[in-house]
Amino acid sequence: MAIDPQLLSYYRQMADLYSNEPIPEDAAARRSRFEDVA
Repeated sequence: MAIDPQLLSYYRQMADLYSNEPIPEDAAARRSRFEDVA
């Protein structure tokens, strides 16, 4: 299955963005964090 390069660069950008932040161990904090993205 081919992956769209534009989509791939978007996911890489999001990964770079969130790799700079500490990942919240709290499940509720993690959930709210992904709701902000969605």
